[in-house]
Amino acid sequence: MTTRSPDLKTLAQQATEAAKLATEAATEAEAAIAARNDAALALDKTAKQTRMTAIVIAAVAVLTLGVGALGWFRASGHLSQAAEVQASASASFVENLMDMNAALDEMKAASTAAQDQANQHQGSVEALIAQLDQRLADLTREAMAAQQDAASANAPVAAAAPDQCGDMLIALAEVELNLTRQLAELPMAVAAPDMTPGARPEAAAPPAPAPAPAQPAASRPAPVLRSAPPPPNPFSFP
Repeated sequence: MTTRSPDLKTLAQQATEAAKLATEAATEAEAAIAARNDAALALDKTAKQTRMTAIVIAAVAVLTLGVGALGWFRASGHLSQAAEVQASASASFVENLMDMNAALDEMKAASTAAQDQANQHQGSVEALIAQLDQRLADLTREAMAAQQDAASANAPVAAAAPDQCGDMLIALAEVELNLTRQLAELPMAVAAPDMTPGARPEAAAPPAPAPAPAQPAASRPAPVLRSAPPPPNPFSFP
């Protein structure tokens, strides 16, 4: 009995310790299971969040791709329109440039023709000026010769000048008398249509006689030499 009692106590202590160890192991296992469950829940939650994030990212990517495709198509349309406009502008610019080149060629040809005509006219003008200078020199010589001839032949004309002046004064007096008579008869001719048939116009008073021209003095003045007429102007029109 005495030898078995210690063994039972030892076994009881060992059993108690084993039970404690089992309890601790169970507690640790329960804590590990709880931790595993918490980790599983966190992992599940993370997976759900990741799934939602992936879905949102995919939706944003699809939306971005759609917007990018729409912008690309729109930009392609604008680029095609811009290319067409640029092509038409280039064609118009080339056409205008060709027209300007043609106009410049025409202007150059016209300028060359005008220069040729100007050269021809210059030659003609120079020839005409030379002819006019020659003609003017000839006329000057002729005028000087005529002046000398007129100076030599002017003495008889100067001697007969007083008689001719008297005749001219008499003729001028007669012309003045005729004009006075016509001016006196003009009011009667204008008023004649307004008179009645039985009325007779009164006779107009005769005009006053014109003064007789002064007779030249008995003594004739000395003959005055008249200068020769100026030479004719070759540039004046007839």
